[in-house]
Amino acid sequence: MKESAHVIPVCNESHRSFVTASRQLRRKIGARAPSAVELIQFELQGRNPADIVATYLDYLRDAERSRQTKRGVRRVRVLPAPDVTWPARLSPSPVKDPSRN
Repeated sequence: MKESAHVIPVCNESHRSFVTASRQLRRKIGARAPSAVELIQFELQGRNPADIVATYLDYLRDAERSRQTKRGVRRVRVLPAPDVTWPARLSPSPVKDPSRN
């Protein structure tokens, strides 16, 4: 089977992750460490379609869960506001006992 090269756009953040991983590997194993491009190729090689589908569905499930429950936020049930008409000015309540404050 003949191999062909394809150009795939990768966002800067993802590319930086592979560059950082390559540097960490270089510190641990020295000159035998793969480059960022070799790490990307390693991640993509030998994957079967079922594995790719399962990984993506796990990602969607995790994203949906994080959207439903945000940390530190309490869910509060919001009731519709009642239709109340307030008078333009409230009259002061009559004072019955001036000794009570």
